[in-house]
Amino acid sequence: MAEDDSTPRETAVDEEIENLVSALSANTLTYLELPFRRIDDSVTDSLADGIQASTSVVGINLERNEIGDEGCTALARAMGASPCVETLNLMSNRIGDAGMIALGNALKTNTSLTHLNLQLNEIGNKGMSGFAVGLRQNNTLAILNLKGNQIGDKGISALAEALQKNSSIQDLILKANDIGPKGAVALFTSLQTHEGITSINIGGNHIGPNPAAGEAIAAILENGPTVHHLNIAGNAIGPKGITPIAEALKANKYLFEFKVGDNDLGNKGAQSLAQCLSENQTLTLLDLKSNSIGARGCSFLAEGLKDNQTLTCLVLDRNKIRDEGTEALATLLRANNALKALHLGSNKIGNEGVAALAEALKENESLKVISLGSNRIETEGATAFAEALKVNHGVQQVNLWANDFNDGNASSLAEALKVNQTVEQVNLWSNEIGDEGVTALAEALKVNSTIQQINVKANKIGDAGMAALAEALRVNKSVQQVNLESNAIGDSGSVALAEALRVNASVRGINLLGNKLGEAGENALSEMVNTKRVTLQ
Repeated sequence: MAEDDSTPRETAVDEEIENLVSALSANTLTYLELPFRRIDDSVTDSLADGIQASTSVVGINLERNEIGDEGCTALARAMGASPCVETLNLMSNRIGDAGMIALGNALKTNTSLTHLNLQLNEIGNKGMSGFAVGLRQNNTLAILNLKGNQIGDKGISALAEALQKNSSIQDLILKANDIGPKGAVALFTSLQTHEGITSINIGGNHIGPNPAAGEAIAAILENGPTVHHLNIAGNAIGPKGITPIAEALKANKYLFEFKVGDNDLGNKGAQSLAQCLSENQTLTLLDLKSNSIGARGCSFLAEGLKDNQTLTCLVLDRNKIRDEGTEALATLLRANNALKALHLGSNKIGNEGVAALAEALKENESLKVISLGSNRIETEGATAFAEALKVNHGVQQVNLWANDFNDGNASSLAEALKVNQTVEQVNLWSNEIGDEGVTALAEALKVNSTIQQINVKANKIGDAGMAALAEALRVNKSVQQVNLESNAIGDSGSVALAEALRVNASVRGINLLGNKLGEAGENALSEMVNTKRVTLQ
């Protein structure tokens, strides 16, 4: 008799699949969940048989396995006959063109599938073209995710032709493929007559500063369907590409979220968008991260938003706005009461810029999220910001990560948090805060009743600081999540934390990964977790 050389893990997976196939056949399974199991083509036939026989399963998750074309073809056979599966997740497998064509054939007869996730596979133009043939005849698929494949202009042109016949697709995700200007023109031209599409993500492709592509995108905003979400980030369209799109946005009544980061827009592109913002009345989110926008461009945007009453979130991370641009935004905050979130991370903002924002926050009551991570905020700026929080009644989330915040800066913030009654999240990760600084923050938590999350990951907190924080958690009733990852906390600090959590009723999650816990600390925390509803990392 031949020896069975299967590993214990393989045997366990085989047994699990055998049990699930039985459950599928018996119609006792609604959701088939098999992610991260290293499932390959050798077992998909039996899975497919179970799926085909089932009249109860509505969701299938096979993401991050090793399913190739053969296995996908077997699953496609089942999908072609299945009367009930609505969601199929095949993300991050090894599916290529043949598997994609088989899925397209399944769509010709399938009448139940609404969500298909094929991101991070190996699908190219041939597979996309074959799939498109089936999509033409399908009227149920609503969400198609093809992010991170190898689809180029030829495949997208075939998809565009199919979309002229198909009316069910609502959410189309084509991020990070190989789509150039020709494919973009074909796609957006076809979508002008598509009445169902509401969300398009074509970010991270290769459209470039192509006038025809810009005009095609603009056309769907002017005359086309009710697209609510549009992502064209990471396509290097430049000022020439954004100009017709910005012009179309002036009168657009449907787009809510526009992501156009990493497109080399510069100040000129920002100026075009600023002109549309003064007239647009529907856009709520504008993501302009990584666009080389400087102080001048920021001033254009601030002027355009002065009377805008719909934009609630402005993302300007990783630009070049510096103090001068930040001062323009501070002026905006005094005039605009619609903006709820302002993201200014990695902009080389210093004390003057932060001080200007702080003065504005003493008057502004509408901003809820302020993100100033990875800037150049020193003691003067930190003090000004803290003073503003003492009187501000709007801000709920403060992001000051990676600013070289020291114990003194943390202490200033802590004094503000003793009286502030609106801040719910404080993010101070990757700073220089040690025991003294976190002790000051702990004293604030003893009297603060609004903070729910505090993140001090990657600082210099040791056992003394942890003990102070633990003491605060004995009396605090609002904190739910604490991130202390990558500090210098050892046994005595973790034992103090475990004791505090025995009496604390609000904390639900603690992250202590990357610290210096020994056996005593780990035992104390493990014992506490067994008796309390707290997630420990």
